[in-house]
Amino acid sequence: MKSGDRVISFDYSDSIRILRAIQRAIVRAGLNCEFDSAVLRCIFRDAEGREYARFRCPPAFPVASAQSDPADYSRQLNAEPPEAFVLVLQSGQAALARTRRGLLYDHRIIRKYMVRKSQGKSQLTHLKTKGKSRLGSRIRLQQSVEFFEEINGWLAEQDEECTPGRILYACAASLWPHLFHSRVTPPFDKKDARLMKIPRDFRKATLEELERMCRFVLRGQLVFNPAAAEVQALLRTLEIADDGADKSDRHELDDEF
Repeated sequence: MKSGDRVISFDYSDSIRILRAIQRAIVRAGLNCEFDSAVLRCIFRDAEGREYARFRCPPAFPVASAQSDPADYSRQLNAEPPEAFVLVLQSGQAALARTRRGLLYDHRIIRKYMVRKSQGKSQLTHLKTKGKSRLGSRIRLQQSVEFFEEINGWLAEQDEECTPGRILYACAASLWPHLFHSRVTPPFDKKDARLMKIPRDFRKATLEELERMCRFVLRGQLVFNPAAAEVQALLRTLEIADDGADKSDRHELDDEF
């Protein structure tokens, strides 16, 4: 997102409507749009190939096949979101959720002593430098092992009750691989097509943040350059009013997120 860009967010059902409107515009008006099925994103370009807008589908949308275009994909969508796992992870704290019909159905908060208080450094990071010789280090290491075992154990329990259509996570890149090295393995592998990183930063893995993430993954987002000549035509095609402050039920500015 660039300085001066405008952002409008949409709820789950309106995001489906927007995606179908994009598909119609491609067919009827020859709209220049690329659909990235891996991250569920439509990118709009002008005649010179410059990007002037992009629409990000809600992360909770189901998995799209690599060959999907907006037309194929929009036909797969139902008004009700698929069940999902939502994981918010940081060293020593995890907030885990299972959602049903877009609502928080079950959750678990896990806390472990993994961070060196004097340095604010995770024991997993510290192992790369000074090892685990001291008692405190050995305790933190054991807590780190238990941390990922408890996460994967809870996920396995939930997976026995449902098959999630999405597994959405917010986690540092350095921490994420440890989930798959645990003696208790997660009920999915690291290349599972249902996995998607949530495009939103967080400060702490708390229940409040988890609830916020569960709301966020249900929302689509249109980002556009209001100065681009093609934007007003695009907004008319998608039936979006751009007054900079629309707070209707149909769509709202992305202030909360």
